[in-house]
Amino acid sequence: MAATFPDDIDPLETREWTEALESVLDAEGAERAHFLLDTPVERTRRRGAYLPFDATTAYVNTIPVGKEKKSPGNHEMEHRIRSINRWNAAAMVLRA
Repeated sequence: MAATFPDDIDPLETREWTEALESVLDAEGAERAHFLLDTPVERTRRRGAYLPFDATTAYVNTIPVGKEKKSPGNHEMEHRIRSINRWNAAAMVLRA
């Protein structure tokens, strides 16, 4: 169920759009949903409408865990390098 927002002037329409988008995600995937969202935004901007843009978004892993490829590297070596980098970062912060 879609979240409701107090400043929404038409919650029914919002729910219909949200349900339609969820249906596209389920049936056709994220790429199609992205296209369907991006296209009207681009057309709206071309017509001169101001659409606010926020370049900072919540972190979302773009590759689902099930679709991640197994890393061919040496996992022990990579763990050691990450540990050294974390230790180095902590040392620099403490010295600052």
